[in-house]
Amino acid sequence: MKELRDLRASRKADKEILINLRAEIGSLRKEKEQSVEETRLWMNEVLRPGNKRGNIVISTPEGDDRQRSTLRVMESPSMIREELRKMKDMEYCTLREVEALKKRRADAEERRLEAEAKKKEAEDEVA
Repeated sequence: MKELRDLRASRKADKEILINLRAEIGSLRKEKEQSVEETRLWMNEVLRPGNKRGNIVISTPEGDDRQRSTLRVMESPSMIREELRKMKDMEYCTLREVEALKKRRADAEERRLEAEAKKKEAEDEVA
């Protein structure tokens, strides 16, 4: 009995999800049709016989990017300074790590060369 109630509840939730997805698909299709129509209008205007290359008389359609950019600009300067400080700290740490790795590599190369020299000396002694 409990399993049946659980199944019905999950089925109801699945139906709600399906309805939401259908609505979203419908809105996306409308948006796509709208953008395709805008593109057609723009192309027809551009390809009009009076237009020469480089002399397009219409403006390009605006997107929603303006809202996002204004939101980014509206951040307080202290937040921007803090972010810049964090980035500089990360760069400093990365540069220190790079220097340490370069030093390790140089030390390993030096030890390798010393080992090769000792090996050559030992071979010369044996021969």
